[in-house]
Amino acid sequence: MDQSQHKPYQFKLADTQSWGLIKRFHKQTKLSTPLQTDKVFYVLNNESLVGVARFVQHHQAWWLRGLYIQPEYRQKHLATQLIEFAFKSLDAPCYAFAQPNLARFYQTLNFERNTPDSLPKELAVLYKRYQTNKPHLQIWLRET
Repeated sequence: MDQSQHKPYQFKLADTQSWGLIKRFHKQTKLSTPLQTDKVFYVLNNESLVGVARFVQHHQAWWLRGLYIQPEYRQKHLATQLIEFAFKSLDAPCYAFAQPNLARFYQTLNFERNTPDSLPKELAVLYKRYQTNKPHLQIWLRET
């Protein structure tokens, strides 16, 4: 194999060794910094971090708190692959809050539309707060 050819994308779960890389990526992309208790999955392209998915646990459920793929790597199905990779190690239902234009994306990942009254209490409070600035947010749920 020619050394100049790209290795395939690598999907990983952040650990203590990769946490510095994760924090730098969040700062560079102006994403809120994840907490050590969050589960952060990421995708590499030739050792360069090109995307992250951040999950926060709320009682018996996960919340997809953030998903970001660098613009030049979009339209390559990396977000879909990253979420599917993450679900291999998530052991509870997962909620997501998303703008209506992302409905098809979440449907292809087997999320289903849900209602505010279905949310665990902590997530219901967060959803209400988010709706202040984003009134059209939709709630999505994927069972394990």
